Amino acid sequence: EYDKEQYSPGETVCAKVSVVVAKAHAKLSSIKISAVGYAKIKFYCPNKRNPKYSDKYTSSHEYLSLSHFLIFAPETNQPILLPVGTHTYFYKFALPLTCDSSFSAGKYYFGANKQCEIKYFCTVEVTKPSLLEGNKTRQKVVFSRFFITTDLFFFIFCISHISSIQSKR
Repeated sequence: EYDKEQYSPGETVCAKVSVVVAKAHAKLSSIKISAVGYAKIKFYCPNKRNPKYSDKYTSSHEYLSLSHFLIFAPETNQPILLPVGTHTYFYKFALPLTCDSSFSAGKYYFGANKQCEIKYFCTVEVTKPSLLEGNKTRQKVVFSRFFITTDLFFFIFCISHISSIQSKR
């Protein structure tokens, strides 16, 4: 479902990536979409040797890491030619049951010395063949946005640069 305000564990998030080629054929090796969710906890406690100072403790946990190739060149390393026009790709992924709901994401303080931060974000990465390095490719993250409630992504690609990036909540 598009245009949802919040997501709960186990629900499906839908994404739509639109690539607009404006002037000439675009040579691409791949377009990859990735979704990542992580929790970061930090807290302070008094130093046992010197109570005037505090010790800082941090912990991070990644509980969502999904990647999917929307376009991928075959093993012959020949680039894919996208003709002029709009190319739309749809992508769905389910939030694991271990994720927190999107409405509970954000920064919370548990007392004066403890805080927790839960973030979700999505990236769209375009890989183009590099003419200078023979068969090697170069990668560029063209879209990266925190998406606590965002479920619809648009991305516009014109030859070698991004003309605009929009997201709909």
